[in-house]
Amino acid sequence: MSLEAEFGIASARKALDHAGVEPSDIDLVICSASHHQRPYPAIAIEMQQAMGTKGAGFDMGLGCSSAAAALHIAVNLVRAGAHRRVLVTTPEIITGHLNFRDRQTHFIFGDASVSMVVEGLAQGDKRPGRFEVLDTRTWTQMSNNIRTNLGYYTRTAQDDPYMINLEGNLIKQVGNKVFKEVTVAGHQFIVEFLAEHGLTPQAIRRFWLHQANARMNAMILKLSFGHEVGHDRAPMVLERLGNTAGAGAVVALAENHADMNAGDYGLLCAFGAGYSIGGALLRML
Repeated sequence: MSLEAEFGIASARKALDHAGVEPSDIDLVICSASHHQRPYPAIAIEMQQAMGTKGAGFDMGLGCSSAAAALHIAVNLVRAGAHRRVLVTTPEIITGHLNFRDRQTHFIFGDASVSMVVEGLAQGDKRPGRFEVLDTRTWTQMSNNIRTNLGYYTRTAQDDPYMINLEGNLIKQVGNKVFKEVTVAGHQFIVEFLAEHGLTPQAIRRFWLHQANARMNAMILKLSFGHEVGHDRAPMVLERLGNTAGAGAVVALAENHADMNAGDYGLLCAFGAGYSIGGALLRML
């Protein structure tokens, strides 16, 4: 079994147990991560076989917005009636793609795996402690400020096609530009997304934001609220786990939602390479 599939299955089994469903109840597996171990066969299909899920599976990625983007797809597939119950898994193994000589990136990242189960909610159905997904959204804008050049054509640009020089081909980022540009984009995304539903940031009980930069999150929320926001409103797990790419915001949600009351709103929002942003407006049932 591949390392990524094994890592994904570890969190997938926890998600299935939490949802109270069996693998055979799942009819689609989406494996969405910023870095995949291989292009094919899909990691999701390997997970499907190992766990015994039904239907199909496919891989996708959208940088650090991978989990949120997959949730966006899963929710809309269920709403459209194309699938009944979808397993979204984001196994982020970033350490395998780091240049440990690059002080801009190597110490920032960590590895984590998260999974979510998305299913339809019948009229009047009661699911205390679960979240209703009210809406999802994605946004992208081309930027090279977070970039990797390692791929299956990398060797074609080198003298020896059987030896890949990793120098210059691993993760690179221009941190100061990313901070400025993503802060502005993140703030605008949050305010506009909530406004579409007649909500302001003040109406949201909890924000689970991308776990990459505490200062960036604080600035995005300060711009959105007009004042500083504390840990209870926007919890961080960054200091313990590092930047776990697409997994971080979901970890923050998993560890910081049990105290929410029925009817409370929450916003899952991740941002990263692309640039990309993915968001989900949730309500506690």
